[in-house]
Amino acid sequence: MTEPGIRDISIYGQNDEHLCVHGEGKGDQGVYLSEGGVSKIYDSPEKQTWKQGARQQKAKQKSRKSLARDMDLQFTCIETHGRTAEQNESLLIQAIGFELDKYDDDAKYARLAVSTEMSGTRVLDILQYEAPNLDPKIDPIRQQLFKPILKIRSGDPDWYEKPEVSRAVFTSPGWDEVEISNPTNREMLVKWVVTGGTVTLPDFSWRGAPGNRHPGGDDAARMVPCPQIRPSDNGMTVDLDPDELMARSGNNVNILARFGGRFFLHKIPPYTPKQMIPVHCSDTGGGTVKVELIQPRRWSRPWGQEWVA
Repeated sequence: MTEPGIRDISIYGQNDEHLCVHGEGKGDQGVYLSEGGVSKIYDSPEKQTWKQGARQQKAKQKSRKSLARDMDLQFTCIETHGRTAEQNESLLIQAIGFELDKYDDDAKYARLAVSTEMSGTRVLDILQYEAPNLDPKIDPIRQQLFKPILKIRSGDPDWYEKPEVSRAVFTSPGWDEVEISNPTNREMLVKWVVTGGTVTLPDFSWRGAPGNRHPGGDDAARMVPCPQIRPSDNGMTVDLDPDELMARSGNNVNILARFGGRFFLHKIPPYTPKQMIPVHCSDTGGGTVKVELIQPRRWSRPWGQEWVA
């Protein structure tokens, strides 16, 4: 039996560096988390709005809003073979960065990844939002020991893991099914990727208690007819993430106008068990049509919050 605990904490940098800062391999790159140097990596921060009328005895919750996650992480930087402690500290600062490189078309955020036996690996996209704080009591260069405190921000405060993907393949018109589930404690915003043809996709409303949710309510059988995908479109993506175009071609062109005023409306609630939902293809365009349902996995914590029946 594997001993429980945090197996690994790693930083995957904007510069493609992998820095293991806790666990096996910790400090191989001359950087690791200081003991007691971690704060605010657990639950996602949020702001709640409540209302209470002048004659009401009880207040009622009105809304919840996620906030940017700010963390203070203290690292220990030491000398390694071929690099000084100050070079390894620079490597850490460069790996996380202060912004996406505007000159690099392939720039990406650094990622903080936490792996546990209980929940696998969950990840945050991170940046520095203030200069590091270094307050040495000794000469850090002479002693080859730096202990900077980095001010880290994640604009998206939720931890995420590799999305689940289910597929349907059509070689002729007809119906098929894809599997859907949401085992997380966050609402899920799905993404559909279609290679061609003319398809109709489900957009169900959901009802039921956690762990027993199924299509229900006014839109329990709602299906959205999609426009024909032209060869020049190079496929189609339907994305419920509000930061993305809801319907775009494979060339990243907005094609929502071609839906004739039809929109996708519904999120998948937390703790929705595995089940099959229908997909229809009315025209394959003379070829094979592939439909992928991409299901993000987002959590409020780096481990835990799985549904306990």
